[in-house]
Amino acid sequence: MSSPRPGSVTAAAVLSIIYGSLLTLCGLCSLVMLVAQGAIGENLLGGGNPVQKKLKKEIEDVMRRDVPGYQVVGPVNNILSLGEAIALLCAGIGLLNMRSWARSLALWICLVIIAHTIFHGVYQSVFVIPALNRLFQEVLPPFLVAQNADPKDFQVLESLRMVTTLAAIMTVIIYVLLVVYLVIIVVLLCRQHVRSAFVAAAAGQPLDSQSRPGVYEDEPYWGTDQKDEGNYR
Repeated sequence: MSSPRPGSVTAAAVLSIIYGSLLTLCGLCSLVMLVAQGAIGENLLGGGNPVQKKLKKEIEDVMRRDVPGYQVVGPVNNILSLGEAIALLCAGIGLLNMRSWARSLALWICLVIIAHTIFHGVYQSVFVIPALNRLFQEVLPPFLVAQNADPKDFQVLESLRMVTTLAAIMTVIIYVLLVVYLVIIVVLLCRQHVRSAFVAAAAGQPLDSQSRPGVYEDEPYWGTDQKDEGNYR
């Protein structure tokens, strides 16, 4: 008989599966977009408009010059995030079955994702966002003027600036929420009664009498018929 699953483990498993499922889907979509972007090539921006094609090239040149690893970090980040999501999804499924390896995997992968998220947030803040600010404020307006661009080209530039600013703000918010989300999983799996339950599960033992209601003080022991022991002498 295996040890019953504490509510904290169930919560951590559900959070892991939700994160893993959603981020796996997002990762696959990102990879598809990268492939599509490579296939579309020059037609990604501009639709045949020569000024907008030059605008796209100018943006790429500035980002390559001002952001270290610009062409590498994006694809590597997407692939790494996809691998992390799949690993956490597998860990969540294992947690539902009280597998000791699943707890270890979930803890380690959560710490890896937290470190990865913090690193990418710093990278965005230190390199990407300042480069974009210089691009939209100092580089592109004079470029469009020199190209005798149409008013709609300036509208495109303004739209790009707004979208980029909004994306930067949303990225910061999402990163903070992801870190909090992952910390919750780590805290749930590091609780004392959770560790005890996994030790018992690994040994193939049921909970002993000291692990019955009273040890899990913050969680009910579901399925136990709690009667007055005085009736059983």
